[in-house]
Amino acid sequence: GLRSMMRFGGTLTLNSLIMYLAANAEKILLGRYWGPVAIGIYGRAFQLINLPTYNLNAAAGEVSFTALSRLQDDPPRLRNYFLKGYSLILALTLPITIACALFANDAVLFLLGPKWIAAEPVLQLLAPTILVSAITSPVSWLLMSLGMIPRLLKMGLVIAPIMIGSYFLGLPYGPS
Repeated sequence: GLRSMMRFGGTLTLNSLIMYLAANAEKILLGRYWGPVAIGIYGRAFQLINLPTYNLNAAAGEVSFTALSRLQDDPPRLRNYFLKGYSLILALTLPITIACALFANDAVLFLLGPKWIAAEPVLQLLAPTILVSAITSPVSWLLMSLGMIPRLLKMGLVIAPIMIGSYFLGLPYGPS
């Protein structure tokens, strides 16, 4: 039993590392090519956009993994629970996305102050990432709960280069 647990944990850790690097490569590139002001502006907008969604996805992921793992031998109930959780996450993140896009100026002024107003357009442009997170996170919960970690890793190995490549395409535009 120890070998299968080590394989599960090791593969999950490798996937997490790959996705962490892919999700943070833009900060390294911005800092390297645009300097500290650009990375500061981008970093603040990124923190604002991730504050509600990261906490929501982390909490929902913990609960979902446990619940879905218990139901892996009951496909109809598993499907039902997964779709309900998926719908709930989308229902909660859609208003957050819209609010961040429409009220980015107010959010920056209220939460960060007028010195950070340059983060407003970046916050607006990052708003759709909330939806991407809401769409992709539940899929990872499902794959983990079903023990399909190798498939999750394969998906990460495909997604990570696409993410990093997109950062290179956007690099000429700075933080925006």
